[in-house]
Amino acid sequence: MSEVKIPMSLPLDTDGFLRRECPYCKREFKILTSPEENESEERDIVERFCPYCGQSANKNSWWTSEQLRYAKEIALKKVLEPELKKLGANLERTSRGNFITIKMEKPSFKTPRISEEADDMKIFKFHCCNERIKIEEDWKGDVHCVICGKRNKTDS
Repeated sequence: MSEVKIPMSLPLDTDGFLRRECPYCKREFKILTSPEENESEERDIVERFCPYCGQSANKNSWWTSEQLRYAKEIALKKVLEPELKKLGANLERTSRGNFITIKMEKPSFKTPRISEEADDMKIFKFHCCNERIKIEEDWKGDVHCVICGKRNKTDS
Protein backbone atom coordinates (compact mmCIF):
# COMPACT_ATOMS: atom_id res chain seq x y z
CA MET A 1 0.00 0.00 0.00
CA SER A 2 1.35 3.42 -0.89
CA GLU A 3 1.67 6.31 1.51
CA VAL A 4 -0.27 9.48 0.81
CA LYS A 5 0.88 12.75 2.36
CA ILE A 6 -1.81 15.40 2.74
CA PRO A 7 -0.91 18.92 3.81
CA MET A 8 -2.90 20.17 6.78
CA SER A 9 -2.71 23.48 8.57
CA LEU A 10 -3.93 24.03 12.10
CA PRO A 11 -5.03 27.33 13.63
CA LEU A 12 -2.58 29.17 15.87
CA ASP A 13 -3.43 31.77 18.48
CA THR A 14 -2.43 35.40 17.84
CA ASP A 15 0.97 34.78 19.48
CA GLY A 16 1.74 31.86 17.13
CA PHE A 17 1.11 29.02 19.62
CA LEU A 18 -0.38 25.63 18.67
CA ARG A 19 -2.65 23.72 21.07
CA ARG A 20 -1.43 20.27 22.20
CA GLU A 21 -2.92 17.64 24.53
CA CYS A 22 -1.06 15.21 26.79
CA PRO A 23 -1.89 11.60 25.88
CA TYR A 24 -1.64 10.68 29.61
CA CYS A 25 -3.22 13.41 31.78
CA LYS A 26 -5.28 14.93 28.91
CA ARG A 27 -4.39 18.50 29.93
CA GLU A 28 -3.90 21.01 27.16
CA PHE A 29 -0.99 23.38 26.64
CA LYS A 30 0.43 25.26 23.67
CA ILE A 31 3.79 25.16 21.94
CA LEU A 32 5.31 27.97 19.92
CA THR A 33 5.51 27.38 16.19
CA SER A 34 6.29 29.51 13.20
CA PRO A 35 6.39 29.00 9.43
CA GLU A 36 10.08 29.86 9.37
CA GLU A 37 10.87 27.20 12.01
CA ASN A 38 13.78 24.97 10.98
CA GLU A 39 12.15 21.66 10.05
CA SER A 40 15.35 19.62 10.33
CA GLU A 41 15.79 20.85 13.91
CA GLU A 42 12.17 19.88 14.67
CA ARG A 43 12.72 16.35 13.28
CA ASP A 44 15.66 15.85 15.66
CA ILE A 45 13.26 15.99 18.63
CA VAL A 46 12.10 12.38 19.01
CA GLU A 47 9.92 12.84 22.08
CA ARG A 48 8.29 15.62 24.05
CA PHE A 49 7.33 15.93 27.70
CA CYS A 50 4.05 17.03 29.21
CA PRO A 51 4.51 20.27 31.15
CA TYR A 52 1.99 19.13 33.76
CA CYS A 53 2.57 15.42 34.50
CA GLY A 54 6.09 15.12 33.06
CA GLN A 55 5.34 11.98 31.02
CA SER A 56 7.14 11.67 27.70
CA ALA A 57 5.72 10.46 24.40
CA ASN A 58 6.59 10.45 20.71
CA LYS A 59 6.46 13.98 19.30
CA ASN A 60 3.45 12.95 17.16
CA SER A 61 1.33 11.85 20.15
CA TRP A 62 0.13 15.27 21.27
CA TRP A 63 -2.92 15.86 19.03
CA THR A 64 -6.10 17.20 20.60
CA SER A 65 -9.31 15.28 19.91
CA GLU A 66 -10.51 18.12 17.64
CA GLN A 67 -7.25 18.06 15.64
CA LEU A 68 -7.55 14.27 15.17
CA ARG A 69 -11.15 14.59 14.03
CA TYR A 70 -10.15 17.33 11.58
CA ALA A 71 -7.27 15.23 10.16
CA LYS A 72 -9.61 12.25 9.65
CA GLU A 73 -12.17 14.44 7.86
CA ILE A 74 -9.45 15.78 5.56
CA ALA A 75 -8.27 12.24 4.77
CA LEU A 76 -11.81 11.10 4.00
CA LYS A 77 -12.46 14.08 1.76
CA LYS A 78 -9.14 14.07 -0.13
CA VAL A 79 -8.36 10.34 -0.35
CA LEU A 80 -11.35 8.11 0.30
CA GLU A 81 -14.06 10.15 -1.45
CA PRO A 82 -12.28 10.16 -4.88
CA GLU A 83 -11.46 6.44 -4.57
CA LEU A 84 -15.09 5.57 -3.79
CA LYS A 85 -16.25 7.65 -6.75
CA LYS A 86 -13.85 5.72 -9.02
CA LEU A 87 -15.05 2.42 -7.58
CA GLY A 88 -18.67 3.37 -8.19
CA ALA A 89 -17.94 4.30 -11.80
CA ASN A 90 -16.12 0.98 -12.34
CA LEU A 91 -18.95 -1.00 -10.80
CA GLU A 92 -21.47 0.63 -13.09
CA ARG A 93 -19.38 -0.27 -16.14
CA THR A 94 -18.69 -3.88 -15.14
CA SER A 95 -22.14 -4.74 -13.84
CA ARG A 96 -24.06 -4.27 -17.09
CA GLY A 97 -26.16 -7.17 -18.10
CA ASN A 98 -28.87 -9.19 -16.49
CA PHE A 99 -26.74 -10.99 -13.90
CA ILE A 100 -26.23 -8.41 -11.17
CA THR A 101 -27.72 -5.01 -10.50
CA ILE A 102 -25.63 -2.78 -8.28
CA LYS A 103 -26.65 0.65 -7.19
CA MET A 104 -24.02 2.78 -5.51
CA GLU A 105 -24.76 6.27 -4.35
CA LYS A 106 -22.04 8.83 -4.88
CA PRO A 107 -20.20 9.39 -1.61
CA SER A 108 -20.13 12.84 -0.15
CA PHE A 109 -18.06 13.78 2.86
CA LYS A 110 -18.53 17.02 4.73
CA THR A 111 -16.03 19.82 4.27
CA PRO A 112 -13.45 19.60 7.08
CA ARG A 113 -13.65 22.44 9.60
CA ILE A 114 -11.74 23.27 12.76
CA SER A 115 -12.41 25.97 15.36
CA GLU A 116 -10.42 29.18 15.52
CA GLU A 117 -7.72 29.05 18.20
CA ALA A 118 -8.61 30.89 21.41
CA ASP A 119 -6.19 33.36 22.96
CA ASP A 120 -6.13 31.66 26.32
CA MET A 121 -3.41 30.43 28.67
CA LYS A 122 -0.32 32.15 30.09
CA ILE A 123 3.21 32.08 28.70
CA PHE A 124 5.90 30.15 30.61
CA LYS A 125 9.59 30.22 29.65
CA PHE A 126 12.00 27.36 30.37
CA HIS A 127 15.54 28.52 31.06
CA CYS A 128 17.00 25.04 30.49
CA CYS A 129 16.13 24.84 26.76
CA ASN A 130 15.08 28.46 26.13
CA GLU A 131 11.61 27.22 25.11
CA ARG A 132 8.36 29.14 25.61
CA ILE A 133 4.97 27.44 25.99
CA LYS A 134 1.52 28.41 27.21
CA ILE A 135 0.00 26.66 30.21
CA GLU A 136 -3.38 26.85 31.95
CA GLU A 137 -3.99 30.27 33.53
CA ASP A 138 -4.64 28.81 36.99
CA TRP A 139 -1.81 26.19 36.99
CA LYS A 140 0.12 26.47 40.28
CA GLY A 141 2.32 23.34 40.19
CA ASP A 142 5.77 22.78 38.76
CA VAL A 143 6.12 22.77 34.98
CA HIS A 144 8.22 20.20 33.10
CA CYS A 145 10.20 21.36 30.08
CA VAL A 146 8.60 20.00 26.91
CA ILE A 147 12.07 19.43 25.37
CA CYS A 148 14.22 17.93 28.17
CA GLY A 149 11.63 17.12 30.88
CA LYS A 150 13.43 19.15 33.58
CA ARG A 151 11.11 20.35 36.37
CA ASN A 152 10.76 24.13 36.67
CA LYS A 153 9.11 26.14 39.44
CA THR A 154 6.29 28.48 38.51
CA ASP A 155 6.18 32.03 39.84
CA SER A 156 2.84 31.39 41.58
